[in-house]
This record gives sequence, C-alpha cells and structure tokens, in this order.
Amino acid sequence: MDRYSSLGRLFIGGDWRDASSGATAPTTNPFDDAHLLDVAQATEDDVDAAYTAAASAQREWMAMLPTKRQAVLAKAADLMDARREEIADWL
Repeated sequence: MDRYSSLGRLFIGGDWRDASSGATAPTTNPFDDAHLLDVAQATEDDVDAAYTAAASAQREWMAMLPTKRQAVLAKAADLMDARREEIADWL
C-alpha cells in the first residue's frame, strides 16, 4: 500500500533516513497478508546515532521552561487530534 511508504524509514535526530546498511524487512497486513511496506532495519550504528540524538534532545528539553514544554506537548496533542483518523488507520 503506497500510503505507508514514508513510514518505513528511521527517525533519528529530527530527520527521516534509511538504515545505514540499506537493509529492510517487509511488513504485511495480518488480516489479508497484503504487503504494507518495507521497514528499515536499524544497525548498531543507527541505534547509537538515535541514542546520541535522544541524549542531546533530553538535555535541551530539561533546560526548557515548564511552560514551554507544556506548549510543545499541547501542540503535539492538537496535531494528533487533527490526524486521529489517519493515525488509527496506521494502527
């Protein structure tokens, strides 16, 4: 299903990227066995990059004022609410 094609990448440090090895694995719909997408297979280097990015983001998050963190979370909730049907379809 082409609508899922952008979901098969890794999200690391604010960017969508392919696995460093280029390896993927197919994902299928368990109901009808239809191919949904190919999912990037993270390598140890990809996991290390994700951990480093997350640790950096955590330091920035901790330094942020609570009111700013609240605003970020409220915006995220609004975005998810606006796209709830699309999100439910992914699940």
